[in-house]
Amino acid sequence: IPGIPIAPPAHMERVPSSIFHSGRFHNPPGSVDFVPSRPPSVAQYFRDSRAKRHVPNAVTDPALRFECLPRLSEFVNAGADGIFWIGHACFLICLDGAFFLIDPFFAQRAGPSLAGFTLGPKRLHGPAVMRSDLPPLAAILVSHSHYDHVCRADMRYFARLHQQSPPRVLCPLGLGKFVRSCGFPQAQVSEHDWKDVAVVGTVKLTCLPALHFSARSLTDRNKSLWVSWRLDGPAHSVHYLGDTAYGSRIFRAIGDALPPPDVALCPIGPWEARDFMGSVHCDPVDGAQLAADVRAKALFPMHYRCMRYDGATVRAQGPVLFRKRAQQLGYALDAIWTQPEGTYRLLP
Repeated sequence: IPGIPIAPPAHMERVPSSIFHSGRFHNPPGSVDFVPSRPPSVAQYFRDSRAKRHVPNAVTDPALRFECLPRLSEFVNAGADGIFWIGHACFLICLDGAFFLIDPFFAQRAGPSLAGFTLGPKRLHGPAVMRSDLPPLAAILVSHSHYDHVCRADMRYFARLHQQSPPRVLCPLGLGKFVRSCGFPQAQVSEHDWKDVAVVGTVKLTCLPALHFSARSLTDRNKSLWVSWRLDGPAHSVHYLGDTAYGSRIFRAIGDALPPPDVALCPIGPWEARDFMGSVHCDPVDGAQLAADVRAKALFPMHYRCMRYDGATVRAQGPVLFRKRAQQLGYALDAIWTQPEGTYRLLP
Protein backbone atom coordinates (compact mmCIF):
# COMPACT_ATOMS: atom_id res chain seq x y z
CA ILE A 1 0.00 0.00 0.00
CA PRO A 2 1.58 3.33 -1.02
CA GLY A 3 2.86 5.36 1.92
CA ILE A 4 2.89 2.44 4.37
CA PRO A 5 6.36 0.96 4.99
CA ILE A 6 6.68 -2.78 4.45
CA ALA A 7 8.63 -4.77 7.03
CA PRO A 8 11.08 -7.34 5.68
CA PRO A 9 10.46 -11.03 6.44
CA ALA A 10 11.99 -12.09 9.74
CA HIS A 11 14.90 -13.97 8.14
CA MET A 12 15.92 -11.12 5.82
CA GLU A 13 17.79 -7.88 6.36
CA ARG A 14 15.51 -5.79 4.13
CA VAL A 15 12.45 -5.84 1.91
CA PRO A 16 13.11 -8.11 -1.07
CA SER A 17 12.52 -7.50 -4.74
CA SER A 18 9.24 -7.79 -6.60
CA ILE A 19 9.88 -11.46 -7.42
CA PHE A 20 9.24 -12.27 -3.75
CA HIS A 21 5.62 -13.07 -3.00
CA SER A 22 3.63 -15.62 -1.02
CA GLY A 23 6.65 -15.96 1.25
CA ARG A 24 9.00 -17.23 -1.46
CA PHE A 25 11.21 -16.03 -4.28
CA HIS A 26 10.35 -16.76 -7.89
CA ASN A 27 12.10 -16.59 -11.23
CA PRO A 28 11.19 -13.54 -13.34
CA PRO A 29 8.07 -13.43 -15.52
CA GLY A 30 8.59 -15.38 -18.72
CA SER A 31 10.90 -17.97 -17.14
CA VAL A 32 9.95 -21.30 -15.66
CA ASP A 33 9.99 -21.88 -11.91
CA PHE A 34 11.42 -25.23 -10.90
CA VAL A 35 8.71 -27.87 -10.65
CA PRO A 36 9.93 -31.41 -9.96
CA SER A 37 9.08 -33.85 -12.72
CA ARG A 38 6.73 -36.73 -12.34
CA PRO A 39 8.32 -39.41 -10.11
CA PRO A 40 9.03 -41.82 -13.01
CA SER A 41 11.06 -39.12 -14.78
CA VAL A 42 13.09 -38.33 -11.67
CA ALA A 43 13.69 -42.01 -10.97
CA GLN A 44 14.76 -42.62 -14.56
CA TYR A 45 17.23 -39.74 -14.39
CA PHE A 46 18.98 -41.21 -11.36
CA ARG A 47 18.93 -44.73 -12.83
CA ASP A 48 20.49 -43.46 -16.06
CA SER A 49 23.11 -41.44 -14.20
CA ARG A 50 24.06 -44.40 -12.02
CA ALA A 51 24.36 -46.70 -15.02
CA LYS A 52 26.65 -44.27 -16.84
CA ARG A 53 29.01 -43.39 -14.01
CA HIS A 54 31.32 -46.40 -13.70
CA VAL A 55 33.51 -44.41 -11.34
CA PRO A 56 34.70 -45.16 -7.80
CA ASN A 57 33.62 -43.18 -4.80
CA ALA A 58 35.20 -39.78 -4.38
CA VAL A 59 38.45 -39.51 -2.51
CA THR A 60 40.77 -36.59 -2.02
CA ASP A 61 43.51 -37.30 -4.52
CA PRO A 62 46.93 -36.33 -3.08
CA ALA A 63 48.48 -36.61 -6.55
CA LEU A 64 46.00 -34.07 -7.93
CA ARG A 65 46.76 -31.62 -5.11
CA PHE A 66 50.50 -32.19 -5.49
CA GLU A 67 50.18 -31.32 -9.17
CA CYS A 68 47.91 -28.31 -8.65
CA LEU A 69 49.60 -26.62 -5.68
CA PRO A 70 52.50 -25.23 -7.74
CA ARG A 71 50.00 -23.77 -10.20
CA LEU A 72 48.07 -22.16 -7.35
CA SER A 73 51.32 -20.69 -6.02
CA GLU A 74 52.15 -19.34 -9.48
CA PHE A 75 48.72 -17.77 -9.70
CA VAL A 76 48.84 -16.21 -6.22
CA ASN A 77 52.41 -14.98 -6.53
CA ALA A 78 51.74 -13.41 -9.92
CA GLY A 79 49.16 -11.12 -8.32
CA ALA A 80 47.76 -10.52 -11.79
CA ASP A 81 44.08 -10.43 -12.73
CA GLY A 82 42.88 -13.96 -13.42
CA ILE A 83 40.82 -16.99 -12.40
CA PHE A 84 41.80 -20.29 -10.77
CA TRP A 85 39.30 -23.16 -11.02
CA ILE A 86 39.19 -25.09 -7.74
CA GLY A 87 36.45 -27.40 -8.97
CA HIS A 88 32.71 -27.66 -9.71
CA ALA A 89 31.51 -24.03 -9.34
CA CYS A 90 34.22 -22.86 -6.92
CA PHE A 91 36.74 -20.29 -8.18
CA LEU A 92 39.48 -18.13 -6.76
CA ILE A 93 39.49 -14.82 -8.63
CA CYS A 94 42.20 -12.18 -8.44
CA LEU A 95 41.43 -8.58 -9.39
CA ASP A 96 43.79 -5.70 -8.64
CA GLY A 97 45.73 -7.86 -6.19
CA ALA A 98 42.65 -8.85 -4.13
CA PHE A 99 41.40 -12.46 -3.95
CA PHE A 100 37.73 -13.39 -4.10
CA LEU A 101 36.42 -16.90 -3.41
CA ILE A 102 33.16 -17.83 -5.13
CA ASP A 103 30.81 -20.59 -3.93
CA PRO A 104 33.07 -22.41 -1.43
CA PHE A 105 32.57 -26.17 -1.62
CA PHE A 106 35.46 -28.38 -0.51
CA ALA A 107 33.43 -31.19 1.11
CA GLN A 108 33.18 -34.75 -0.18
CA ARG A 109 29.38 -34.69 -0.22
CA ALA A 110 26.84 -32.01 -1.05
CA GLY A 111 24.28 -32.39 1.70
CA PRO A 112 23.40 -31.96 5.37
CA SER A 113 25.24 -33.61 8.24
CA LEU A 114 23.20 -35.75 10.61
CA ALA A 115 24.65 -37.54 13.65
CA GLY A 116 28.16 -37.21 12.25
CA PHE A 117 27.25 -38.47 8.78
CA THR A 118 26.99 -36.27 5.71
CA LEU A 119 24.21 -37.10 3.28
CA GLY A 120 23.83 -36.09 -0.35
CA PRO A 121 25.62 -36.74 -3.66
CA LYS A 122 29.32 -37.56 -3.56
CA ARG A 123 32.06 -35.89 -5.50
CA LEU A 124 33.82 -37.93 -8.14
CA HIS A 125 37.11 -36.40 -7.03
CA GLY A 126 38.24 -33.94 -4.42
CA PRO A 127 38.89 -30.25 -5.02
CA ALA A 128 42.08 -29.37 -6.88
CA VAL A 129 43.47 -27.67 -3.77
CA MET A 130 42.41 -27.54 -0.15
CA ARG A 131 40.88 -24.54 1.58
CA SER A 132 44.02 -24.25 3.74
CA ASP A 133 46.06 -23.64 0.57
CA LEU A 134 44.26 -20.41 -0.29
CA PRO A 135 45.68 -16.90 0.20
CA PRO A 136 44.00 -14.30 2.46
CA LEU A 137 40.62 -13.41 1.02
CA ALA A 138 39.11 -9.98 0.44
CA ALA A 139 35.61 -11.43 0.13
CA ILE A 140 33.58 -14.60 -0.28
CA LEU A 141 30.70 -14.49 -2.76
CA VAL A 142 27.79 -16.94 -2.59
CA SER A 143 25.33 -17.48 -5.44
CA HIS A 144 22.63 -19.48 -3.65
CA SER A 145 21.95 -21.85 -0.78
CA HIS A 146 22.50 -25.27 -2.36
CA TYR A 147 25.01 -27.50 -0.61
CA ASP A 148 27.29 -27.82 -3.64
CA HIS A 149 27.69 -24.02 -3.67
CA VAL A 150 28.04 -23.16 0.02
CA CYS A 151 29.17 -25.68 2.63
CA ARG A 152 28.65 -24.96 6.32
CA ALA A 153 31.92 -26.66 7.34
CA ASP A 154 33.87 -24.59 4.82
CA MET A 155 32.23 -21.35 5.91
CA ARG A 156 32.98 -22.14 9.56
CA TYR A 157 36.59 -22.82 8.62
CA PHE A 158 37.00 -19.43 6.94
CA ALA A 159 35.25 -17.66 9.83
CA ARG A 160 37.61 -19.27 12.37
CA LEU A 161 40.72 -18.80 10.22
CA HIS A 162 40.14 -15.08 9.83
CA GLN A 163 38.79 -14.25 13.29
CA GLN A 164 40.97 -11.16 13.61
CA SER A 165 40.22 -9.86 10.12
CA PRO A 166 37.37 -11.81 8.51
CA PRO A 167 36.66 -11.35 4.81
CA ARG A 168 33.44 -9.76 3.63
CA VAL A 169 30.73 -12.26 2.74
CA LEU A 170 28.23 -11.21 0.09
CA CYS A 171 25.22 -13.48 -0.27
CA PRO A 172 21.70 -13.38 -1.73
CA LEU A 173 18.71 -12.09 0.19
CA GLY A 174 17.56 -14.53 2.86
CA LEU A 175 20.92 -16.28 3.27
CA GLY A 176 22.59 -13.89 5.71
CA LYS A 177 21.29 -15.69 8.80
CA PHE A 178 22.92 -18.92 7.62
CA VAL A 179 26.24 -17.17 6.95
CA ARG A 180 26.24 -15.49 10.36
CA SER A 181 25.47 -18.85 11.99
CA CYS A 182 28.79 -20.07 10.56
CA GLY A 183 30.64 -17.54 12.72
CA PHE A 184 30.98 -14.44 10.55
CA PRO A 185 30.29 -11.19 12.39
CA GLN A 186 27.22 -9.21 11.45
CA ALA A 187 29.27 -6.29 10.10
CA GLN A 188 31.03 -8.51 7.55
CA VAL A 189 27.90 -10.10 6.08
CA SER A 190 25.66 -8.39 3.56
CA GLU A 191 22.59 -9.68 1.73
CA HIS A 192 21.99 -8.58 -1.85
CA ASP A 193 19.13 -8.34 -4.29
CA TRP A 194 19.41 -8.36 -8.07
CA LYS A 195 21.00 -5.11 -9.34
CA ASP A 196 22.66 -4.34 -5.99
CA VAL A 197 26.20 -3.01 -6.18
CA ALA A 198 28.87 -3.34 -3.50
CA VAL A 199 32.51 -2.28 -3.44
CA VAL A 200 35.39 -4.18 -1.86
CA GLY A 201 38.65 -2.28 -2.18
CA THR A 202 38.91 -1.26 -5.82
CA VAL A 203 36.55 -3.97 -7.09
CA LYS A 204 32.87 -3.37 -7.85
CA LEU A 205 30.62 -6.37 -7.24
CA THR A 206 27.24 -6.42 -8.98
CA CYS A 207 24.54 -8.87 -7.99
CA LEU A 208 22.69 -10.04 -11.11
CA PRO A 209 19.87 -12.45 -11.96
CA ALA A 210 20.00 -16.20 -12.39
CA LEU A 211 17.18 -18.65 -13.17
CA HIS A 212 17.23 -21.35 -10.52
CA PHE A 213 15.81 -22.15 -7.07
CA SER A 214 17.07 -22.49 -3.51
CA ALA A 215 16.76 -24.95 -0.63
CA ARG A 216 18.77 -26.44 2.20
CA SER A 217 15.92 -28.42 3.77
CA LEU A 218 12.40 -29.64 3.04
CA THR A 219 10.89 -26.46 4.53
CA ASP A 220 12.91 -23.56 3.11
CA ARG A 221 12.47 -23.96 -0.65
CA ASN A 222 12.89 -20.58 -2.38
CA LYS A 223 13.04 -18.63 0.87
CA SER A 224 16.40 -17.18 -0.19
CA LEU A 225 17.33 -15.66 -3.53
CA TRP A 226 19.63 -17.09 -6.23
CA VAL A 227 22.02 -14.81 -8.13
CA SER A 228 24.98 -14.46 -10.44
CA TRP A 229 27.89 -12.10 -9.74
CA ARG A 230 29.85 -9.67 -11.86
CA LEU A 231 33.24 -8.52 -10.60
CA ASP A 232 34.72 -5.34 -12.11
CA GLY A 233 38.29 -4.39 -11.24
CA PRO A 234 40.15 -1.35 -12.56
CA ALA A 235 41.45 -3.31 -15.56
CA HIS A 236 39.36 -6.48 -15.99
CA SER A 237 35.93 -7.93 -15.30
CA VAL A 238 34.53 -11.42 -14.69
CA HIS A 239 30.90 -12.54 -14.89
CA TYR A 240 30.23 -15.60 -12.76
CA LEU A 241 26.91 -16.85 -14.09
CA GLY A 242 26.21 -19.09 -11.11
CA ASP A 243 23.83 -22.03 -11.27
CA THR A 244 21.18 -21.17 -13.82
CA ALA A 245 18.85 -22.24 -16.57
CA TYR A 246 18.90 -20.34 -19.84
CA GLY A 247 16.61 -17.38 -20.44
CA SER A 248 17.35 -15.19 -23.43
CA ARG A 249 15.43 -12.13 -22.23
CA ILE A 250 17.22 -11.92 -18.87
CA PHE A 251 20.77 -12.44 -20.06
CA ARG A 252 20.50 -10.36 -23.23
CA ALA A 253 19.20 -7.52 -21.06
CA ILE A 254 22.33 -7.86 -18.90
CA GLY A 255 24.47 -7.78 -22.04
CA ASP A 256 22.71 -4.65 -23.25
CA ALA A 257 23.08 -2.89 -19.90
CA LEU A 258 26.70 -3.64 -19.02
CA PRO A 259 30.05 -3.56 -20.85
CA PRO A 260 31.35 -6.91 -22.12
CA PRO A 261 33.13 -8.87 -19.36
CA ASP A 262 36.58 -10.24 -20.11
CA VAL A 263 35.35 -13.75 -19.32
CA ALA A 264 32.06 -15.45 -18.45
CA LEU A 265 32.12 -18.52 -16.21
CA CYS A 266 29.32 -20.63 -17.68
CA PRO A 267 27.49 -23.58 -16.07
CA ILE A 268 26.96 -26.51 -18.46
CA GLY A 269 25.59 -29.35 -16.35
CA PRO A 270 23.95 -31.49 -15.33
CA TRP A 271 21.65 -31.42 -18.34
CA GLU A 272 20.45 -34.97 -18.99
CA ALA A 273 16.67 -35.42 -18.60
CA ARG A 274 15.83 -31.92 -19.81
CA ASP A 275 12.20 -32.14 -18.60
CA PHE A 276 13.65 -32.50 -15.12
CA MET A 277 16.73 -30.28 -15.39
CA GLY A 278 15.84 -27.76 -18.10
CA SER A 279 14.17 -25.25 -15.78
CA VAL A 280 17.21 -24.99 -13.48
CA HIS A 281 20.37 -25.96 -15.41
CA CYS A 282 22.01 -25.11 -18.72
CA ASP A 283 23.27 -27.68 -21.17
CA PRO A 284 26.53 -26.93 -23.05
CA VAL A 285 24.70 -25.18 -25.90
CA ASP A 286 22.82 -22.97 -23.42
CA GLY A 287 26.01 -22.31 -21.48
CA ALA A 288 27.83 -20.98 -24.53
CA GLN A 289 24.80 -18.89 -25.44
CA LEU A 290 24.88 -17.30 -21.98
CA ALA A 291 28.35 -15.97 -22.70
CA ALA A 292 27.26 -14.61 -26.06
CA ASP A 293 24.18 -12.96 -24.51
CA VAL A 294 26.25 -11.08 -21.91
CA ARG A 295 28.77 -10.30 -24.70
CA ALA A 296 31.71 -11.94 -22.91
CA LYS A 297 35.08 -11.76 -24.68
CA ALA A 298 36.03 -15.26 -23.48
CA LEU A 299 34.10 -18.12 -21.93
CA PHE A 300 34.92 -20.87 -19.43
CA PRO A 301 32.65 -23.92 -18.82
CA MET A 302 32.06 -25.02 -15.23
CA HIS A 303 29.59 -26.93 -13.03
CA TYR A 304 30.31 -30.32 -14.58
CA ARG A 305 32.78 -33.23 -14.08
CA CYS A 306 32.84 -33.03 -10.29
CA MET A 307 29.65 -34.57 -8.86
CA ARG A 308 28.22 -38.07 -9.04
CA TYR A 309 25.01 -36.74 -10.57
CA ASP A 310 27.06 -35.69 -13.61
CA GLY A 311 26.68 -38.71 -15.89
CA ALA A 312 29.42 -39.91 -18.23
CA THR A 313 27.89 -37.99 -21.13
CA VAL A 314 28.08 -34.73 -19.19
CA ARG A 315 31.69 -35.29 -18.25
CA ALA A 316 32.92 -36.45 -21.66
CA GLN A 317 30.75 -34.52 -24.10
CA GLY A 318 30.15 -31.32 -22.16
CA PRO A 319 33.29 -29.39 -23.17
CA VAL A 320 33.13 -30.74 -26.73
CA LEU A 321 29.56 -29.52 -27.26
CA PHE A 322 30.33 -26.26 -25.47
CA ARG A 323 33.32 -25.58 -27.70
CA LYS A 324 31.37 -26.44 -30.85
CA ARG A 325 28.52 -24.08 -29.98
CA ALA A 326 30.92 -21.29 -28.96
CA GLN A 327 32.65 -21.53 -32.33
CA GLN A 328 29.27 -21.35 -34.07
CA LEU A 329 28.61 -18.17 -32.10
CA GLY A 330 31.81 -16.65 -33.46
CA TYR A 331 34.30 -17.29 -30.66
CA ALA A 332 37.88 -18.09 -31.64
CA LEU A 333 39.38 -21.21 -30.10
CA ASP A 334 41.77 -19.19 -27.94
CA ALA A 335 38.75 -17.49 -26.32
CA ILE A 336 37.12 -20.83 -25.34
CA TRP A 337 38.81 -21.86 -22.11
CA THR A 338 37.98 -25.54 -21.67
CA GLN A 339 40.51 -26.79 -19.15
CA PRO A 340 40.63 -29.03 -16.06
CA GLU A 341 40.29 -28.15 -12.42
CA GLY A 342 43.42 -26.89 -10.74
CA THR A 343 44.43 -24.66 -13.64
CA TYR A 344 44.29 -20.91 -14.05
CA ARG A 345 44.01 -18.21 -16.69
CA LEU A 346 45.37 -14.69 -16.50
CA LEU A 347 43.06 -12.16 -18.07
CA PRO A 348 44.53 -10.59 -21.23
